[in-house]
Amino acid sequence: MSEPERLTLSKRMREIPLREEDRPETREPWTPGPWRVSGCRQRTKQGTDDYLIEHGNAETFSPGLAQVMSDGGRLPVEANARLIAEAPEMADLLKRIVADEDMHGRYSGPASEARAILRRVRGEAC
Repeated sequence: MSEPERLTLSKRMREIPLREEDRPETREPWTPGPWRVSGCRQRTKQGTDDYLIEHGNAETFSPGLAQVMSDGGRLPVEANARLIAEAPEMADLLKRIVADEDMHGRYSGPASEARAILRRVRGEAC
């Protein structure tokens, strides 16, 4: 998918109305976004970096939410930290996929998978 196509799809997904229970102001069991990878890294004894996931943007002070710890350089720690930091955005996208399916009355594999992921993240029975 080209960059313009991806941006168009992203814009269309943001325009889909959310169901009441999926609106951002409805409290989820996780800290709302944005999350970010902190500019501060912690150097380990092995000479690798641990990364801190923080709540908020770069202009605001925020508490640390999680620390992605190095395993001595075997795993892509920085990439894993970036993936974790995008979790709130991914959850919002999953909610929009489910809302789009509900709005149009079509039931597909991806929306069913999105529902299952949201149930697991919310700690609900699957």
